[in-house]
Amino acid sequence: MVHLYRQLCELYSWEKDTKLIETMEKVNQQKLAELKEKIEDAEKNLGETEVRESLLAYSEYLLGISSHDEAKKWLRKTEEKTVGLGQRLDLIFTYIRIG
Repeated sequence: MVHLYRQLCELYSWEKDTKLIETMEKVNQQKLAELKEKIEDAEKNLGETEVRESLLAYSEYLLGISSHDEAKKWLRKTEEKTVGLGQRLDLIFTYIRIG
């Protein structure tokens, strides 16, 4: 949400709250690190389905914080691990949603 907050501040000429931005960035980095650990754990100890789910969770979080370019990269990695047709369609719809 940091990206969206910055855009809104520029659009409406609001004063940016640097403390809020730092806090949001810190929370985002902590969550991303946690999700990366889950991906690594799934790759080492679990099956392909769990790896795919971990990759999808990471890319969905990136979408939630408006990091679309990075999310597309991780969605491609998720697509490589996706076997089922329904899951592939879900990824296609996610690409469409991103634009």
